[in-house]
Amino acid sequence: MGRHSAPDEPDLDSAETTEIAPILVDLTLPRGRHSQADEDDTATVELATIDIAPPPPVTDKPSKADKSAEQAEAKAQRKQAKGESSTRADLRMLRQNGAVRAQALAAVIVSFLLYTIVMVVLGRTGVYLQWLWIPIVLAGFLVGLVLDLGHRRANKS
Repeated sequence: MGRHSAPDEPDLDSAETTEIAPILVDLTLPRGRHSQADEDDTATVELATIDIAPPPPVTDKPSKADKSAEQAEAKAQRKQAKGESSTRADLRMLRQNGAVRAQALAAVIVSFLLYTIVMVVLGRTGVYLQWLWIPIVLAGFLVGLVLDLGHRRANKS
């Protein structure tokens, strides 16, 4: 007997006292307050007809040749923009534009020159190669800046 069971209840844990009585439910009968239709639920709806006029005919319809020429031009522009990566554009800029090429070269030389001067002044020439990554990163940053400015100037004009 459990803590909450009354003394007159049979023990439900034993198989001898457990009986299952079937409950019959008629499922064909509607149950619940929403299963019956109310009298107010039936309303009459009137539908109005709307006449829609067809759109006016288009007189300036582009020909198929014009459409295909526009599509070919758009495709060529997309291919050119997609085909040339930023690296190719940078290399083309360095080959064709002498001023950008000179500025990029100056950025590399200046960064290594400044690094060498600082190491000599500090008297740390023994660790010159250990800290060589500093001018390499600085040169890459400056060359990238020069190339970005060169592309902006080229796109402006």
